[in-house]
This record gives sequence, C-alpha cells and structure tokens, in this order.
Amino acid sequence: MTSTPAFMDERQARDEICRVGRSLFERGYVHATAGNISVRLADGYLITPTDACLGTLQPERLARLDAQGQQVAGDRASKTIALHRQIYETSASTAAPARCVIHTHSTHLVGCSLQADTAAGGQLAPDAQLLPPHHALLCDEGGPGAAHPLPPPG
Repeated sequence: MTSTPAFMDERQARDEICRVGRSLFERGYVHATAGNISVRLADGYLITPTDACLGTLQPERLARLDAQGQQVAGDRASKTIALHRQIYETSASTAAPARCVIHTHSTHLVGCSLQADTAAGGQLAPDAQLLPPHHALLCDEGGPGAAHPLPPPG
C-alpha cells in the first residue's frame, strides 16, 4: 500500500525551490526568466515570483499563497499559479498527488520542437512548422507526464 507523501514544511520548501532552480539554471535547462517552480504546502502554496531568474532565487522573496490561491506574502506570484493549482487539484485524488510543479521553457525542448523536413533529406525546411503546442500535465486520463494538446497561441 502506498502512502500519500507528506507536505514539506515552509522553510524546507523555500530552500528546495531555490536549490532546484539554481541546479536547473546552472545545468542550462532554463535561461533568463523562462520557468517557475511551486510547492504545495498543507495550507497553501509557494511559487517563484513573476519574472524571477531560477538561478538567483532567494527563499524570503518566494510568493506565499493561501489555500484559495490568494497571495499573502513575498514578491508578486507567477501568473502561472492557476496552471499549477489545476495540476495539484487534478492529482489530489490519485495515489501520488503532486507536491511540486516545475514548469520550464527549456531551450533544448524548443530546439527539438522544430520538425525537420524529411522530403528535404532531414534538413530544416524554410517553412518548417512547430509541433503542436502541448503541456505535460498530470491528469486522470493520461497519468504523469502525459502530453495534452493546447490551442495555438493568440
């Protein structure tokens, strides 16, 4: 029988968000302000601030939100908190509810999303199309890491 993972205490969660953010940045998985990290607490959330560089996060500046998603402390929360909260909510009734969400716009993934034109011998054609946009979300139908189509931006 699997037990539900415990919530981190706030101090530990703040330190872990900063440690993981720095690690992602130092290894080149994120750049500039592309990405954010949140942790579900027993009574709310922590999330990286809007326009924060994951490589230079400071624990005391992370945004603190209550259980309803209202900010109560820290720098202005990333606007993606709605996405993060939906992932937490969707996973809550599963055997392994999410306790952390890491959302990035990895330069490697963006590069891989360009389709090479096989008719052009594997070269990237001048009119190459981007693959359909997806978010890897934890949901009832797909499970961890399932890709879900999104409408095109705009």
